[in-house]
Amino acid sequence: MYKGFIIFFIAVLVYCQEVDIIPYLQQVEKGEITQVRVKIDELKRTNSTDPSVQFLDAVITSDGQSALDKYLKIVQIYPDSKYADAAVFRIYSYYYAVGSYVQAKNYFDMLKNNYPNSPYVDFTTNIPSTNETEIQPNTNIITDNKNYNYSIQAGAFLSFSNAETLRQKFVNDGYYSDITQKVVGGSTLNVVRVGRFATYQEAQKFITVLDAKYQIKGSVISY
Repeated sequence: MYKGFIIFFIAVLVYCQEVDIIPYLQQVEKGEITQVRVKIDELKRTNSTDPSVQFLDAVITSDGQSALDKYLKIVQIYPDSKYADAAVFRIYSYYYAVGSYVQAKNYFDMLKNNYPNSPYVDFTTNIPSTNETEIQPNTNIITDNKNYNYSIQAGAFLSFSNAETLRQKFVNDGYYSDITQKVVGGSTLNVVRVGRFATYQEAQKFITVLDAKYQIKGSVISY
């Protein structure tokens, strides 16, 4: 029993001694992301289970969905880690930026309830009660090729170059596509939209095209 207690104590001690990533976060804040990327591989090799290192890795991940997955892992596995509240806030920010307001509210509630003393609680904003992806068809819309009311959100990226790569792919295939930016909690997401549609039904049909041709799960948004 004594031996088991010692092992538990050591495990707790190691868990509490997370790597100090503040200098790297300061570099990211200065725009020195390339330098941090050089260091992150070494940190991950020597501290693969350190939640602070995993948080830093998520921060410098350019693809929004990939970063989201990493933040979710931190929240699920290391809810008491130093940056767990920051990870929850980043998840909230992502969902808010892409218009998934129901999910955003879920993580806002988690932040408020599980981390009430977190400074990030004060950075949240009013959350609409309906997702942009849950827009209902408007039967009063007049079908007119020049009257665009809906588009498809195909992706969201921290890296503009990654967003531009996807946009260019759509353009090369003959589809209209553009990039809009949403800033939430100090992070800018580059949202790729594809297609312009007069009616909700037209936009909804195009989602199946995206899935079949690009394996992308798009969502209908207001244009």
